[in-house]
Amino acid sequence: MEEFIQGGDRAVYQGFFQKLEREKHLPEQDKAYLKEKNPELYEMVESLEQELVIYKEKLKNCSSKEEVQELKESYEDGLLLGISLVESNPVLPLEKKLEYTMFKDTKLSIMEEVIEEFVKSAGYEELPDKAENMGETKGEENEDQDEELELQKIKRAKAVSSYAYSRRAEEAGTQETLPFDVKG
Repeated sequence: MEEFIQGGDRAVYQGFFQKLEREKHLPEQDKAYLKEKNPELYEMVESLEQELVIYKEKLKNCSSKEEVQELKESYEDGLLLGISLVESNPVLPLEKKLEYTMFKDTKLSIMEEVIEEFVKSAGYEELPDKAENMGETKGEENEDQDEELELQKIKRAKAVSSYAYSRRAEEAGTQETLPFDVKG
């Protein structure tokens, strides 16, 4: 299997990532190049573009500002968890991990921009701050949910820390082993 981004092609692919981040899609000419030269990356870009459409639709369907925030956090958690799983995979070489992280970083940046655009929209301003409660009282079920939420926050904090460390290592160009202490 060929490398995701080969040495000489790194600048070309970084250009694709930057264009994708700026424009949130790639022109057909760029997609054709990727499809021929790197089908794996082409599939990832196609998937990202489809996911972006779904994400925008989910944002439009949110019934409160709180729900928008929960959607954003849920999406970020999924991305950070994916990064931490790749980082902790002992079989993958460091270069492959950095390449995957670069794509996920682009994906995260795009989704953050989409959220920022939505938050500035009139549709967001019209949303109530919190979803209507159906008269639920806080019982055992809600306490279990609170405990689960707290565990998720801890896992998220670990994933963010691990992700930040890997980004710094990538920017510094170090080849040292990264601390992949985040587990499922």
